[in-house]
Amino acid sequence: MTTSLFKENAFYWGTIRNLVASVGQLFQDIQIEKLDSSGQKQQVIRVPCEYGPKNKWLTMLKERPDYNQNVEIKLPRLSFEVVDYRYDAARKIGSKGSYQVGTIGDHRAKLFTPVPYDVHINVYSMCKDQTDSLQILEQILPYFAPSLTISMVVLPVFNLVKDIPIVLSSVTVEDSYDGSPDNLRTVVQTFSLVAQVDLFGPVNPRTSIIKHVKANVATHSMSTADNTFKADVNPATANVNDNYVVDERWMTNF
Repeated sequence: MTTSLFKENAFYWGTIRNLVASVGQLFQDIQIEKLDSSGQKQQVIRVPCEYGPKNKWLTMLKERPDYNQNVEIKLPRLSFEVVDYRYDAARKIGSKGSYQVGTIGDHRAKLFTPVPYDVHINVYSMCKDQTDSLQILEQILPYFAPSLTISMVVLPVFNLVKDIPIVLSSVTVEDSYDGSPDNLRTVVQTFSLVAQVDLFGPVNPRTSIIKHVKANVATHSMSTADNTFKADVNPATANVNDNYVVDERWMTNF
């Protein structure tokens, strides 16, 4: 009979949410310089960065006349969004393994091996000219060769920190400048990032203690079990910190 996958208590570690926030934080402090005709620095502008698809900003620039009038203070801008999740079989470490990760409420906790996924995140830079666009490009590329690694808490209940590689897989440029010089020009760069994360399932506190073991053992691979091994905790009422012994014995099944 099939059982529910979700019979355990609900769990949520916030791994993807924290990952997206961490990626956005990487691009928070990019600045560009505004130069005059002689090449002298006139102004330094901090480029704002927030979550959202690029189409939202481009549509706003094109369809709202009042917004276009203030384009000087709206661009350049950075945005980012999650675009895909893909299972990465090459990083899988077995499907049935588990290990003890500590205690919860004085009970030993068991955790199954995590599932590896690649989270695809696009970071967009939107500028009104090529000069601003190239300044942003040259500040980002040197940090990816082609990847960088961030440290992130992936299992808050045990404060487990893991290194997350983030690969810059490609950069594309779209220049929407066409028509007359009075038309709005937008240069959009798309930085395609792939973050290699491990997604953990629920942590199961083990409230029971194994006190009786019985194993049938065959001496040859083709034979039936001809021996039985038994082990019992004595006394049976003992807990982990009590005094106890383990009675072991073999029995022949003839």
